[in-house]
Amino acid sequence: MTASAASKSRIASLFPADEYADVWSSSPSPSPSPNSRRIQPLLCPELDRPTRFLLSLLDDSINGIRRGKDKATTARCHRQLKRLADTSIGGRRLEGRAQRGDEILKRMEKILFIDGGANSGNDASGSNASVSATSTSTSACTSGDMGGVSGRGSSTSKRSMHSSQHKYERPLPNRQTYLMVLRLYAQSCGPAALAYRAEAIVAGMELASERLGDLSLRPRTVAYNQAIAAWAASTDPNKAYRAATVLATLKAMDLADASSYGHVLRACATTTSSSVDAGDDDELGWSASQQTALKIAVGLWKDLDSRAMKRKMNADDDDDNANEENGKSDLLLSSHFYTFLLRVLGFMPASKPLEKDAAISKAFKNCCRDGMVNAHVLQALYSVASKSTCGELLGDRLASQAEGAMKTISGAAILAQKVPDAWTRKAVVANSWGW
Repeated sequence: MTASAASKSRIASLFPADEYADVWSSSPSPSPSPNSRRIQPLLCPELDRPTRFLLSLLDDSINGIRRGKDKATTARCHRQLKRLADTSIGGRRLEGRAQRGDEILKRMEKILFIDGGANSGNDASGSNASVSATSTSTSACTSGDMGGVSGRGSSTSKRSMHSSQHKYERPLPNRQTYLMVLRLYAQSCGPAALAYRAEAIVAGMELASERLGDLSLRPRTVAYNQAIAAWAASTDPNKAYRAATVLATLKAMDLADASSYGHVLRACATTTSSSVDAGDDDELGWSASQQTALKIAVGLWKDLDSRAMKRKMNADDDDDNANEENGKSDLLLSSHFYTFLLRVLGFMPASKPLEKDAAISKAFKNCCRDGMVNAHVLQALYSVASKSTCGELLGDRLASQAEGAMKTISGAAILAQKVPDAWTRKAVVANSWGW
């Protein structure tokens, strides 16, 4: 028996099989029992068991049930969300972390609107229906019920009655709760449904803020950036366009920062072809979706260049101080931006080799000028540039060493130590996203 099969066997012994509903599988799900919660399993007992128990406590809280002294609280929910985000538990490739965190959020949201509706005199079911509407657009993307809050528990009148009788802390979501769940989606590689759900959570934050009059729940730059990052991590071939759409929303509100642009560029650089546009490939196999990603990235880079020029022109003014007072970060480029740009330039048509080499050469020279060359930049350059262009940019000696060094990031890091110091004076090795 393989390790995966053994893990599944251990999980099956913990919970009835009809509690499982793998919403990402095309195979038909087993017929659930009347009490089935239809939760996608986590193939890690250390995470699966405590989160399932927490969900049962949240269900009890929704229905006004108290079983002994054990109860769900906001702090307890946050501890479980942190454990779900800890990749040392279950491994980095464990799937379903975001969906399980979302199940916790959905139940907390329901309690929030039950209490909020009762306190404000509004119908709790009406408020909850409005919040559910934000995720209705994404339900078609998932091939099953994700175990949402709708359709479970007792009637609305009973829930409202229960909410007025609680004498202990209610597990209500706050801004931190939403951001923790969004972060889980931002780090989940999967179909478009995951990123759509992240967008729906951001929309739900806005609606919750309006309905409850809680300005702290209004989504700001960080929340939208997590939605963009979810698209960057997606396997959907159209993710560059979707990420750019969210960025356009941020720019319209004057909330876009460096991370906003960085995540969109990452979405462009990691765009892959799909079977839909396979017939539109150019000579090197770059698909229509990759050509779209190229156009988006070039447009974003022009925008970044124009903003950089304005910063230089206003260097002696008070604009920087004003930005700090307004809580806005300056759009400063980093090594990661150049890495993504170089990889996207690799999507340029092979039928125009001179234009492609000229664009790659210009981007790398600008990176050298800004002192942001690192191992990732060198790897990106070697993967997209012709041998003649690499020789021209790196010199014959370094270019001859690049063929073997560029196979691993450690080899590229050794080569990065041999380039002129001026090229690497502001280089960034890594960040919290692992770019």
